[in-house]
This record gives sequence, C-alpha cells and structure tokens, in this order.
Amino acid sequence: MPATSLLAAFVTSRGIIPLIDAALHQLVAFRYKWITTENPETWRFEYLSLLLEADRVLEKRRSLQPDQESILRGEDRKLLQTLVDYQKLDKSLTVKLSVKTGWRPSNAEAAVIHADICQRCNRRRSVTVMTSYCTCRYCSAGRNPIDAPEDHDDSTPVLWTECGSCQAQYVVDDDDKEKPPECFYCESGSAAPTVQCSECLSRIIWPKEIDLKDVDPSNFQCCACVLGVSTIKSRETTVGDLVKHNISSFLRNDDNVIKTPLQGESLFHITRDCDLAHFSSKVEVMPDSNSPLELDGKFIHNQTELKMKLRDIILPQEIKNCAHCLEENSSLQSVCTDTTCVTVMCTDCANELFGESGGRNPQCVFCGSPVSKIRLPMSPVYKL
Repeated sequence: MPATSLLAAFVTSRGIIPLIDAALHQLVAFRYKWITTENPETWRFEYLSLLLEADRVLEKRRSLQPDQESILRGEDRKLLQTLVDYQKLDKSLTVKLSVKTGWRPSNAEAAVIHADICQRCNRRRSVTVMTSYCTCRYCSAGRNPIDAPEDHDDSTPVLWTECGSCQAQYVVDDDDKEKPPECFYCESGSAAPTVQCSECLSRIIWPKEIDLKDVDPSNFQCCACVLGVSTIKSRETTVGDLVKHNISSFLRNDDNVIKTPLQGESLFHITRDCDLAHFSSKVEVMPDSNSPLELDGKFIHNQTELKMKLRDIILPQEIKNCAHCLEENSSLQSVCTDTTCVTVMCTDCANELFGESGGRNPQCVFCGSPVSKIRLPMSPVYKL
C-alpha cells in the first residue's frame, strides 16, 4: 500500500473532515488496484484492517451521499474481511481458556450400581465389564469360572477408570488396577458400546444386548454421579487446542483453498499461493455451527459461554480511536450536529471540548459544524 494511500486511509478512518475529501480522492483512485500480489506490503494485517475501517466510515457517509464512490468493490471488501478474520484466528491460537469437561477417573473408588448376570459364571457383574455376548470379561478372557471374582453388589469395592484409547469408562477390580487403562473392547480391536451419562456427559460402557431396563437413556446417570462424586472439572486449554479438536467449528476451508491453514503464514504468502477469486466464498472463520465443542474426546459443558468468549477473542468488537486524543476506546459518541460528520470521541474529550467550558456555541473541531450542549448528553453511544 503506497504511503499516500496509507495516510489517506488513516485520515478517513479517523473522520478528519478538513482532509477527508483529498483522502477519499486518493483511496477511490486505487479502487481497482488493491487486489494485487505484486506488493507484499499491501497484504499486511494492519494495513488491511485500516483500509476496511476507512471503507466502513465511507459507507456511513454514502448512506447520506449515495453518489459518493466506494473505496472497495463488494467482492474485494468481502475478500479483505475474510483475510483479516483468518489472521485474527491465527493470532489467537495461544490464548488460554478455562473449559469444563467430564472427569477422567483413574482408579477412583466406586460402587457397582448397574449390574447384570454373566451367562457363563452366573455371577452378578457390573454392566461395564460385560461383553457383547452377555459374558463378563473375566470369562471372555478364559478364566476358570471358579476363579472369577465374587458377585458384584453395592458393597463390592471396585475402581472406576477410563480407557486410555476410547475414553469409555468402566470399573476394574482391585487386582487389575496396575494394568494400563484399556477396556476389553479396545483390547480386542472393536468399538466399545456406550451410553452417555446425562450429568457429566461421560461415555459409559454398556453392551447393546443389555437393556437399560426402566432407565430413560436421556436421564441415565453413571455410578459416580449417582454417588454424588464431583465429575465435572475445570481445566486450562488454549484456543489452538480447541481448534485442533473442532476445526470445522472454527474454520471452513472448502477444497483446501488454504493449503496449510493456521501455521502462522503471512497473508501475502497465503494470497500468493491460493485462488483469490474463490477465497471468500470457500473460507469462513467461526461459521455458524450447531456442533458441540469437544476436547480430548470429551464434551465441553460450558458451551454457550465458551462460544461467546471465543467469538470475542477471535472476532472482537472493533475498537476505534477517539478522534481527539487518538486513544483506543470501545465506547465512543458522536457529538457533531452534521450527520455527514463521522467524528466520534470519548466522553472525556467531548466534555473537555464541548462541555461547560467550551463556550456558548462550540463547533466540531473537524468539520466546523455546531455542537449543541443540550444534545451532547443525549448523543448516541456506539459500541464499535
């Protein structure tokens, strides 16, 4: 981006009225020249953000002056906004977050709540150690039924653990606690049948051949939740970890338009190596998705709160600068009576310039239009 265009974008984005006509003339002259990969500096995140801000300011003016030409064509505006959003996501990957997930038990003390009869040893077993053939894992492993553990009942001391491969939970007896946490199904190379706990959202081994009896699957609770164990835990993670486990909720990248997404590449390298004509139609950051977020195979409990926070982190509200002090502020107000003036100021500067000490008929310092003291406290506040 030429230095003159950069300065023009700054003037326009700040609404500096005495210079804005000359600035707009410079920007509009480049209307068909923004999209080129010949100038690497054009594709810097900061430059594109400033250009988009200048374009937004001009679009507000165009609503009052329809004959005013725009800085960006519609397709170019969408492309640049998509690139800026993508870069925001890439820059957010190391941000830390707190999420709530179901616990990951490792030989936690438990009791047998749900049980069934093994058809081979005829002993009562926790449903979580039953196989698809209605035999317990002890019998399936070839143990002599005579050597099988005693019946499982409410007083049987068992340990609750989670399979390290499929994250399904089940009970183990005390003499098996030193073994690596792997369920019978993963050991045999098959998928573990599970039912989900309605409280902690953990998946509990439950063979399809064994009825839930009078239990409604939507209200099923694992033994830990029945016993009142704290099964929902807070843990620290990063945006990058969430993206890795839920990529489709964070980035739509149809036809692999971005060859190596989210690897810290500059926007110039991305635009140089992809088809810009279809970029904005095939790439979208934070697309609308009803898919629940997961982390390490576990559903996240604070979904709504987390998604709102992620959107604030990745696609934050635009923070503009006060036209007078140039400080960033998320709450700026319009003080000028001229509706074509886009100048916004922070409350302190507005009061300093147009308050009681501002004279009987204060004027906008940018366009010279009058500013009414009566109107000032009622000025609309823009959350930018």
